[in-house]
Amino acid sequence: MTSQGIHTPQPARSNNLVVHGNNDDVVRLLGERLHGKVQCLVIDPSYNTSRGKRSADAWKANLSEVLSATAGTVKPSGAVFIHTDDRKLSEVKTLAEETFGAENFLNMVILKTSDPSGLRSSNALPFNQTEYLLIFAKDRKQFTYFPQYVRAEYDPCYRNVVVNPSDPVSAWKVDSFPRYMANLLGYRSVRAARAELGVMFEKKLADYALENPDAVFQSTRVNDRAGAEIQKLAKKSLKRPKEVFHLAREQARDVFLRGGRQMTFYSNKVRSLNGEDTPTKMLTNLWTDIPFHGVGYEGEAAFSGGKKPERLVQRVLAMCSEPGDLVLDPYGGSGTTAAVAEKLDRRWVIIEQDRKLIEQVIVPRLTRVINGQDSTGLDRLIETKQGGSFERLCLKAGELEVRGLVLADA
Repeated sequence: MTSQGIHTPQPARSNNLVVHGNNDDVVRLLGERLHGKVQCLVIDPSYNTSRGKRSADAWKANLSEVLSATAGTVKPSGAVFIHTDDRKLSEVKTLAEETFGAENFLNMVILKTSDPSGLRSSNALPFNQTEYLLIFAKDRKQFTYFPQYVRAEYDPCYRNVVVNPSDPVSAWKVDSFPRYMANLLGYRSVRAARAELGVMFEKKLADYALENPDAVFQSTRVNDRAGAEIQKLAKKSLKRPKEVFHLAREQARDVFLRGGRQMTFYSNKVRSLNGEDTPTKMLTNLWTDIPFHGVGYEGEAAFSGGKKPERLVQRVLAMCSEPGDLVLDPYGGSGTTAAVAEKLDRRWVIIEQDRKLIEQVIVPRLTRVINGQDSTGLDRLIETKQGGSFERLCLKAGELEVRGLVLADA
């Protein structure tokens, strides 16, 4: 501050911003500062519950302006996630295609958001329990997807087991997995084990497979596109069907063959999800595993305008970004995007036009996250990042100001 009491323009001290103002105006002012820097753009407009054409037109105009203004902020490798419901799905997808190009549409995820219960299940029409997530790339050719997995049940197709996996491969002995387990438990046959243990026998199989994923396997056909070495070894193994043949590889998993078929081990299915080893399967565009019920408790942030689960934002960020990448959410809401981005060590900017919401919900929530005082949401599943900082800005007289200081370009 000068001797005359005039504030000197200075840059914000943090990369993380909570901005108060109309999102389309704020995005325009931040446009140059953020141009081409956002790796993940999250757009979750409030649902237009007001009736009348004027209200619907205003809602559509705002979304169109926000999409147009934020398009330039996304990096060539970045992605855009737009959350909507069935009433606005067609309209939102059309606007997004006009902005980002139909050729850059990647997928539409179906979200299971609720279950029928009580009075809500007595509707005259089928109960509506889904919402949608539209995914666009800034440039499909430059977008990189980080593969995601979800928990899976034990797969009984893994019917074989190497009973001595610690021995040299040439000495491996193979048995039927159910028979081996039944004998291990003291039963003469699988039938006897299942008759006495029932479903507990299947649990024993599942537990053993998870504890010994490099011993339990299924026999699969050798892919027609497999390399020449694998094809040659597969033919060799046909002539000596009781032996296991091993092909070591530096850039990929080792290959094991027996009887002309490949031994696909259970370890191919086992991954660590939120710090716990579990059987998994590839993520599809049907997400039923993220509960929306009870999200009101997350972040100790009361919000009735369509609050997102922290696990949903976690998955979105994991699909397209890495620590240090920048996330932008022009519809701040309860601050879920910022809270999750902070916990996962991403940089973030959120915009919210409701000042009361910022003061009473967003800022207290983010302060608890930074101080390590949030024990809800992701903190119940994983160890999250603590520390960090953020600035609160507001749109005033056509400029963005932070504590009386005009935001300078970064």
